[in-house]
Amino acid sequence: STYFPAKEIWKSKAPTKACFLAWAASKGKVPTEIMLKKRNFNLASRCDLCLKEEESINHLFLHCHWVSTLWFLALSLMGISWVQPSNVKDVLVAWRRRLKERRVHGIWKLIPLAIWWCTWKERNRQIFEGKALSLQNFKL
Repeated sequence: STYFPAKEIWKSKAPTKACFLAWAASKGKVPTEIMLKKRNFNLASRCDLCLKEEESINHLFLHCHWVSTLWFLALSLMGISWVQPSNVKDVLVAWRRRLKERRVHGIWKLIPLAIWWCTWKERNRQIFEGKALSLQNFKL
């Protein structure tokens, strides 16, 4: 499908920085370590949150153990179980479909952007400040 859910990103009540991050992630333009390696930066390319997998956009925002925990928490609080899509763009498309079924449109629209923004901020805190939250504190 060539559909791109731009409205869901830009018309949400999320801060502009969070919207931009979601847009960049869905376009594959977030400067993860894998992306920087492609531009000839010499990096280890390991996810700073889980220290296990390579840091790709989809790993960082969807499949990392830390982020999977946030997704599970957010969805279970809303009484939803789902199979996690394989990439960021597919999350936005699936989220839009589910939006039509939800009564809490405003909050529902913000969930992916909030999870991705918190993940990005924590990743950057660990890389640039050398500070790391425990998984329990990250969930808060």
